[in-house]
Formats: sequence, structure tokens, C-alpha cells
Amino acid sequence: MTIKTETSVLLEDKTVFVETMEQWATLVAKSRVESDTPIYEVLESLNKVRRAYWGFIAGNMLQVDPGISKGTIIRWSRLINSAFDQLNHEFTEHYYLLTKERLLAQQELFNELGAPVIYC
Repeated sequence: MTIKTETSVLLEDKTVFVETMEQWATLVAKSRVESDTPIYEVLESLNKVRRAYWGFIAGNMLQVDPGISKGTIIRWSRLINSAFDQLNHEFTEHYYLLTKERLLAQQELFNELGAPVIYC
């Protein structure tokens, strides 16, 4: 789903990217919070996908069509890197909100129990 989301930024209809980015961020953040995956692991995975994405473009697209202009490559670079940055931002925002929600729920549970809790 990450590649599909990233690639949608190259479409003329930019709403497709925004919609798929929102779906991706919600799904990934929820699953990573539920599995207690550290945020740095997810961001490192996104960086690996970014490198693989550019590796594909450099290794395949440019060899298949060496006539791709520098202007096109620069435009792709701006779009794709901006999209990855937006994915990072959207994911971390969702991750933060879900983690905060989880912590507030735990705090409420502690308060409801009425038992003293020792924080370390």
C-alpha cells in the first residue's frame, strides 16, 4: 500500500494521493500502535522504501527510456520526495494521537481503579 500511495502522487488528480495517504497513515499508525512498534522502526522502513523506489527509477525507468528529460526527473524528485515527507508527517501525527489516546485511556482506568499507582 505504501508504493501505491507514493505512486499516486504522480497522477494528475492530486486528491487521489491525499485520500490514499490518509488511509495509509490511519491503517499503519493504528497497526503499529497496537503492535507497540517503535516509531523509529516505521520511519526507517519508510526510508528503505524511499531508497528502493529511487533504485527502481534509476535502475529501470531511466534505462528503459534514456530520453527522460532532466526536467522530468527533477519534477519526479520534488513530487516523490515531498510525498514521502508528507507520509512521514501524516503517519507520525496519527501515531502520536493514537498513542496519546491510549495513554489517556490507561490513565482513566488507573483513576477508576482508585488504587495508588507508583510510577517509576
